[in-house]
Amino acid sequence: MSSWCRKALAAPVLALAGSSAAWAQQTYFVPNVETSAEYNSNWEMAPASQRDAMASYKAGLSARIGRRTQLTSIELRPRITFQEFPDRSGVDPVEYFLDLRTTRTTQRSNLLIGGSFSRRDAFSAEYGTATFNDLNPELSKVDDTGIIFRGSTRTAFSFDPRYEYAITERSGLGAQLEMDHVRYDPENLRNRTGFDSYIGQLFYSHNLAQRTELTVGPFAGKFKTDNDTNDTDLYGIEAKVHHDWSTISYMEVSLNVEKDDSTLRDDTTGIVTQDKSTSWGLEFTGYRRNKVGGFRYTVGRSIDPSSFGDRRTIDQVRLQFDRPLSPLTSFLAAGRFTHEVPVGDDSGSDTRDRFFGELSLRHQLTPLWYISGGYRLGWQDVENQGSFQNHGVFLSVGFRGRDPERMR
Repeated sequence: MSSWCRKALAAPVLALAGSSAAWAQQTYFVPNVETSAEYNSNWEMAPASQRDAMASYKAGLSARIGRRTQLTSIELRPRITFQEFPDRSGVDPVEYFLDLRTTRTTQRSNLLIGGSFSRRDAFSAEYGTATFNDLNPELSKVDDTGIIFRGSTRTAFSFDPRYEYAITERSGLGAQLEMDHVRYDPENLRNRTGFDSYIGQLFYSHNLAQRTELTVGPFAGKFKTDNDTNDTDLYGIEAKVHHDWSTISYMEVSLNVEKDDSTLRDDTTGIVTQDKSTSWGLEFTGYRRNKVGGFRYTVGRSIDPSSFGDRRTIDQVRLQFDRPLSPLTSFLAAGRFTHEVPVGDDSGSDTRDRFFGELSLRHQLTPLWYISGGYRLGWQDVENQGSFQNHGVFLSVGFRGRDPERMR
């Protein structure tokens, strides 16, 4: 079995290991209800003269729904959030989310599918977060702009299937597709636009050692904005080295070179130009599970689509650490720093530096009821506009149904 699949199947393997035959086929439903109150000093990231603090109140309904067998696993996480901003009018009162992850492994083939969907008010969606998507951490892309206005809705969809077939005991062939789709309603927004992005890759994998795998292969894709200001054909090559420290701890290094051939249209003058550029990415990602707690990280440069109407090189340091302090109390710390530059922009006129941090504590009041609270910091520095920051505190009370894994 290849290294990427061992990582993908880590949770199902652990869920089955050491359990009785009754757990060999497991179907579960874990509901969650949570209410929260939050205060922010400058959510819109406005200049000092325009800062306006605000409070918000939210109630969320969510669930973990899944099934696991010795060969397959599937998990759905639907979530709906009801929200109220007493000091801000025009914000959508309801937001919807859905995350999916499914895997299937046979003697010679492996399949992994990750996906996410959200329909949110841009007032919330464009702010940003420090934490990873805990079901699909590889889909935790920088998809927020930091341009925060009321009066628009953002619908986002990501789909990432990957398949690999073993041709020998140590090598295999595979394919992967990355799809990203963003839409705004209404469409005509200042400095933001919806887009479609597709990248397909073919790769060859080879096990360098028992726990170390190399994959390498070409990719090609398409990026197109809804306002027709950017139509880009891209292609390149990517190499990855993946190492498993254990069944649930891993590290991966990826290097890619990308060539973009873009047709650009000025939205004001209508002038059309052609642009060719070459970019590179280098990322270190991984997860380390300790005896107590865990540590997840992404460090390096990636090339991703953005709602600014272009593809961007994003230099990123993203860390998340969780640790139980006692049988009933747990601690989480997360931080994300990004430096964003449009692909092909040598002037630095649209450089954005952003940071998000979170510190929180969670305490189980009973086996099913919990309380949590913490502090969040947001900061951004935009070229020719200055730097802005926001301080936020939150308090939540929730109910979570019995989790079969935790019961074991």
